[in-house]
Amino acid sequence: MPKDVSLDFLPSSFPSCEWSPDGKLAFCNGGRVQILTPSHEINTPSYIKSLAILENYDENERMYSPTDLRIGDLISNHTARKVAWSPTGLSENYGCLLTVLTNRYQVYLYSSNSKVLHMNWKCVCCLNNYLSRESLASLRIHTFAWSPLLSLPKLSPWGICLLGLGAEDGNLHVISLSRNSDMLTKSIKLECGWLVRLSFSSWTIYNHAAVCNLVCISQNGEIYVVRVSVNLLTGSFEMRHQRFPFQVGHRPIAPAIAWSPVLNDEEFLALAYPRSLYISCYSRSNEKFLSITSHDLTSLASPVGVFFASNDISQFSVYILTPLAELQIVPVKMDPSNTFELPEKQLLDRFLTHRLQNYGSTSEPSKSLRIHAFCPSPFSSTAIIHFSVSYPQSFIYTASAMERSFCATFPSIALKATFSRLINSFLTNCCSIPAEGCFCEFALLENSSKADFDVNNMLSESLSQLLISDFDFCLRLKDTAPFSTLTSVFFDASLNALRLLYGWSVYSQKSLNLSIFSSLRNRLVLSLMVFALNKVSSNNNYLTATCKAILKNCVSFIYKELSEVPAVLEIADQIAKYIDVPSAFQELCPACKDHIEFTNEAIATCSKGHVWQRCSITMLLLYQRTARYCGICKSVTVDWASLNVESTCFTKEIQEELSICYFCGGHYLS
Repeated sequence: MPKDVSLDFLPSSFPSCEWSPDGKLAFCNGGRVQILTPSHEINTPSYIKSLAILENYDENERMYSPTDLRIGDLISNHTARKVAWSPTGLSENYGCLLTVLTNRYQVYLYSSNSKVLHMNWKCVCCLNNYLSRESLASLRIHTFAWSPLLSLPKLSPWGICLLGLGAEDGNLHVISLSRNSDMLTKSIKLECGWLVRLSFSSWTIYNHAAVCNLVCISQNGEIYVVRVSVNLLTGSFEMRHQRFPFQVGHRPIAPAIAWSPVLNDEEFLALAYPRSLYISCYSRSNEKFLSITSHDLTSLASPVGVFFASNDISQFSVYILTPLAELQIVPVKMDPSNTFELPEKQLLDRFLTHRLQNYGSTSEPSKSLRIHAFCPSPFSSTAIIHFSVSYPQSFIYTASAMERSFCATFPSIALKATFSRLINSFLTNCCSIPAEGCFCEFALLENSSKADFDVNNMLSESLSQLLISDFDFCLRLKDTAPFSTLTSVFFDASLNALRLLYGWSVYSQKSLNLSIFSSLRNRLVLSLMVFALNKVSSNNNYLTATCKAILKNCVSFIYKELSEVPAVLEIADQIAKYIDVPSAFQELCPACKDHIEFTNEAIATCSKGHVWQRCSITMLLLYQRTARYCGICKSVTVDWASLNVESTCFTKEIQEELSICYFCGGHYLS
């Protein structure tokens, strides 16, 4: 295989080598971390090399007693023991944060201050400074793990992420991080010794909370499952823990652990021990572990890595890697109703789970969709391999050895089928689909000279099972629970499918898809009215004059567009009673004070021909109100600050909960 890049140094004995979701590679070496950033420019190296330097940021030398000393304390300088990348979107330039664990049991965050080549890396903070200083053991961190990114359209459209830190005394510290906001830290004491393994599952939405499981392994092999619940309305989170419900009988050995991708609302947890592999099935709907199975392994050594993959629709494979670079593959048969998909699907899904949340600008000129993931190496000379899947041209396997990197290319397979399953699975399982981050990827895919397919058609085919008619959406109005918060409109799979289709039609074809826009508009108006009914029944002062003006427009729209649907008409009639339609709120032309009849949701015209634009959300006139527009679909809305809303009311809640574009998921620009 051809040599891809030469490092500035030999990586240290700590075998930590991590590939970020956006394609950067980090290696440990003593007091430095080598960072490789892929470059697609002509006449440039394949990778641009840079360094993150570990300095003694906290060096007010402490005097430890002999019982408090650890091996790492005897080394005069900081040494990197482990590196990992956060999901994209958390740093100042919308990229990934580099996390470094040192021999002094300190955890540092690094960020690049360059938006293109990422040449300069600076230390953002030492996370130990945000932890309770009750005891020295609680500050000694031995392991860490990042959760998948979670989008909170109301509070943090850029997404939040949890970072778990495992301490020496059994304390688990969990830090909530988001872009441009303060960190929130909570701790929970587990009745065990040193925590040496952590692994987050994917997120699951239950009403107004997002839930994931954090599996914690102690040095003695004790297994705890910490349930982390994030409030989607406030951003706060709670934790509760329990012991793993099954006995595995391998204490005091700490297993290697990994979660599988979501499959039919189930996830699988792998626990790899010497000579044995245990796989437990977790039901997201029942919120409990259902079963556990065991499989024999050949190696007597403790596994250092475990990874899920598949190569057949009826079975999946678990890869187990030992310190001697021995790789064993355990095939596991699946129930016919539960099947994993082709291998490349897992790689795509893992990458896009992070990449779709990245709202930052990208300078990638490559004409392909690039995906990166980790897998144990099939080569005996190295312990790590990274898959870099480059559609539509090829698979690229980049094997990272201790002293060099290799690159091999293989033909791409099953492109169309994979794309279809990917989109369907992602929209079904993901918490939220902010569309802005994925349009660039699809554009690169469509513009490739080697592509012989149409992205728009593929999207339409892939999303067809998720789309429902306006009539079926109206039937949901009988159950008002999903409409108790406006943020719920961003967690609806059918709405997200429409947003993706609509946003792509605007982004790619530079034209509005009127039929999709009409469906989105109808569902927005219905959601606003049902939400208002839920609130106004318990609060007589909930509707201000501006609130009633917005609802008056909603009622007028329903009478004009959906008067033939009895269920919708009934809701409009209930709203009309609260706001006294049509006697109140006569719209007047700002120029001539002539009466304006509601005939169009986008513009308002008086009898003398004056034309005024309406807000795409509230349908209020934009005259003398500051406007803002979506960077993707160009929909125009009123700038909420110009309405001077202070008290809690219908208008205020629209302002807070519809902070990203309802129609495509993009961001508003002033």
